[in-house]
Amino acid sequence: MKLYYLLLSLIIIGGCQSAPQRKEIRNDSTHPFENAITEEQSPKKFHEVITTDLNNDGKMDTITISGPPLDPGTFQQIEIALNGGDVKTFETDGAWDIIDSSFLNENQNAVNSPLVFVYKDNNQFAILLFGYIYGAGREDFNIIYGKGAHFKMVFDKAFETPMKLQDINHDGQLTLLGREGWVELFGRTTIDSLGPVDIGTYDPFSVLTIDMDTVVMDETATREYNEQKYIWLGPKASESQKIYYPENGGKPVLAK
Repeated sequence: MKLYYLLLSLIIIGGCQSAPQRKEIRNDSTHPFENAITEEQSPKKFHEVITTDLNNDGKMDTITISGPPLDPGTFQQIEIALNGGDVKTFETDGAWDIIDSSFLNENQNAVNSPLVFVYKDNNQFAILLFGYIYGAGREDFNIIYGKGAHFKMVFDKAFETPMKLQDINHDGQLTLLGREGWVELFGRTTIDSLGPVDIGTYDPFSVLTIDMDTVVMDETATREYNEQKYIWLGPKASESQKIYYPENGGKPVLAK
């Protein structure tokens, strides 16, 4: 009987010693997903410096564009420093962005930048800044014009479609061709003499002359261009005037 109790005691003691032990998880674990700290890095402020001889005086000038992280858009500030001349900074409440690809197809940029367009001719220059195009259109389009050691912002308005910047008459007078707004299409039909056409609003082209004081419409050049390439119903756009736009790219016609 004593032998029986002795064997039973050994079995109970052995069972207690072989029970599995609970493992503690260390707080200083080196597992890659334990105690991980993720640091959020703030987006960097945009900054770009362009070096070029803007006024063709043999001295290098600088254009510095910068701004906080933007979405949408790229930059909000531009500083222009003429070597031995004016140094000025301009800002926008909106956002400047990349140059329109359609504009680059017709104009040669004098600097290697997708954000700032520069025109240089003798001792005059122009810098074009293209605002971001929102769903309702472009809010910012700016022209900075300079001659010699001086320059100023001469145009700061909504201008939807800049097209061509040039000295048309080779007389030193710089002009910009474009559209202030855009054509709104609202229907299609077929006209016997034109074939398939889109029906849209009247939105004439404008020819603007640029100098140190102002940017103004050249009414004669504007009318002549529209009569040749478009249709002329006056310098102002109109939603009430219906225009036929041929599908084959032909000259638009006033809807009857």
